Amino acid sequence: VRRALIMVRADGNFTTARARGNHKAGEIHGQTCQHSRLINLLGPKQIIIGVNKMDCDTAAYKQMRYDEIVNRMEGMLIKVGWKKDTVEKNTPVLPISGWLGDKFLNKSE
Repeated sequence: VRRALIMVRADGNFTTARARGNHKAGEIHGQTCQHSRLINLLGPKQIIIGVNKMDCDTAAYKQMRYDEIVNRMEGMLIKVGWKKDTVEKNTPVLPISGWLGDKFLNKSE
């Protein structure tokens, strides 16, 4: 595996999806956290993060929401085992909208 794409949601479910649960306390890991850890075990050379649902009411294409997601994803990726240097210098983060096709079907203007 050379590259892997990790999709995260920009809506209100982002926090739940990336939650780092506590097995001893019965808390469940979020899917994004689990998938990031599993992808790391496959050893891809690069990961790409797609931030979907940027068109939703919560995100509304706001730079502040995008930056918040980028910062939290970088921290989570490092915590689950990705090399800090790889995450900070070689991980593109693409804001997209599957509903509107922005950066999905068409280039943004």
